[in-house]
Amino acid sequence: MGMTNGTMLAGGRRKDAGRRDPFDFDPTPPEAVTAFVAAERTALAGHRIWEPAAGDGRMVDALIGGGCTVIAGSDVIDRAAGRFPLANFLDAPLPDGCTAIITNPPFNQAEKFIRRALADHHIPYLALLLKAQFWHAATRLGLHNRFPPTACLPLTWRLDFRGGGAPVMDCNWFVWDARHVGTFRHQPLPKPTTRAAAVADLLAAQPPSTPAPKRPRHG
Repeated sequence: MGMTNGTMLAGGRRKDAGRRDPFDFDPTPPEAVTAFVAAERTALAGHRIWEPAAGDGRMVDALIGGGCTVIAGSDVIDRAAGRFPLANFLDAPLPDGCTAIITNPPFNQAEKFIRRALADHHIPYLALLLKAQFWHAATRLGLHNRFPPTACLPLTWRLDFRGGGAPVMDCNWFVWDARHVGTFRHQPLPKPTTRAAAVADLLAAQPPSTPAPKRPRHG
């Protein structure tokens, strides 16, 4: 299950407004997942993942293709020819052994997804693909104060969810990691080329931040 097309979220008029999916289904382009997995490979090691808005399975396939352990996928509508069981994440039990939830939730349910995952399930690791401006709302300040993310991973390109060309929505991965130690992490992600390793190479090639050199004293 995915987010509403960027034109609508940006305040403009969608070209496909007349055929908008009532459940906000927009399939997640696999490159968004590939870039995420490359950046989070160490953090994801050992986690057993549930994708509770699996849609047609694109995110599940990309996670598995990146070497992640996905133990469950589900959705409220069957879009994958019976591949995933039907379940509403907002009242479904946590699958046995699940330690991580990774998904692109329907935008109008994102706040409920955060509360369900963290307040009800106390999941150790949560990652959601959301529009970049998700926290730019006074009504979500309390949610952010109660459940501050540990990392923000902006995509450095815009996702074309429906293949119509000229996408306008900026997206970020937001991560809540109970094992995270240190300060909040902000790490822009490069767009993948053909493989996850290429993204990892790009991330590794980014120079570490260093303090500016001190100016010599005179006099």
